[in-house]
Amino acid sequence: MRKLISKIWQLLPCGLRVFLVRLTQERFTASVVVVVFNQRRQVLLLDHWLRAGSTGWALPGGFICKNEQPLEALRREIFEETGLKTSNERLLAVRTRSRHIEIVFSAESFNEPKVDGKEIRRAMWFSADEIPVSLSQSQKDFIRAALNLKSSQLAS
Repeated sequence: MRKLISKIWQLLPCGLRVFLVRLTQERFTASVVVVVFNQRRQVLLLDHWLRAGSTGWALPGGFICKNEQPLEALRREIFEETGLKTSNERLLAVRTRSRHIEIVFSAESFNEPKVDGKEIRRAMWFSADEIPVSLSQSQKDFIRAALNLKSSQLAS
């Protein structure tokens, strides 16, 4: 029976196989988050207008578009929100939250952010000891992990 099912599966057009798999799988969203450092090892935080449940400052990021790669999404989101271009991007973490996947990167940018006020109220660089108390614990953990990664890169 398994051989028959396998043979039938292989004969189905790819689009139909994808459709059938999606019928049985949970739908989810995916986003990128990025810990951006400047040359002084300060972290870029944004004050978003639209972030649900926001308590003020947060790391930059946003949803990944259909057919977009995570690194492309990171670069697009940073540029849309701040006008900045990033370099030295590194994968930091991947985590799930219910039906959402968050892909976390660290990166560098050595210019000053410019916000248009539509999505972001303010963008500022913060030193590690100036991180706002209102920042979520998970984002503080991402910053700590990125600082540790940066320190280990400098040491080697």
